[in-house]
Amino acid sequence: MQFVVHGHHLELTDALKERCRQHVLERAGKLVVDSAARLEIVLADEYGSRHGRADKACSLDFRAPGIPPIHVTEVRPNMYEAIDLAADRLVEALRRGVEKRENFNRRESIKNLAVAMPLEAEPLDDVH
Repeated sequence: MQFVVHGHHLELTDALKERCRQHVLERAGKLVVDSAARLEIVLADEYGSRHGRADKACSLDFRAPGIPPIHVTEVRPNMYEAIDLAADRLVEALRRGVEKRENFNRRESIKNLAVAMPLEAEPLDDVH
């Protein structure tokens, strides 16, 4: 799985990268094992030096073959909290997407189903 972390208007520290790797990549990697999958994480400080109440944002963009693209954004006062909550939402969306794909693959095609032959009715004897 490809994994990219970007930072907008904040210093992207090793601790933030490691938090993303532990809470997002490892959990998502357990559900989707595909080298073509791509997870892009954007960490941003929305208001910069003007400290707002909830101005730390974590956006996750996940794309993998067979699963619809998933985009999750979480804004919180603390960056670590935003990462954790966004990771939880991504994992739940991935779980639903993987289950849909597995259920679709398990269904038998209508072409593969055996045609049920109608049973021939036996004549009933009229007993009086």
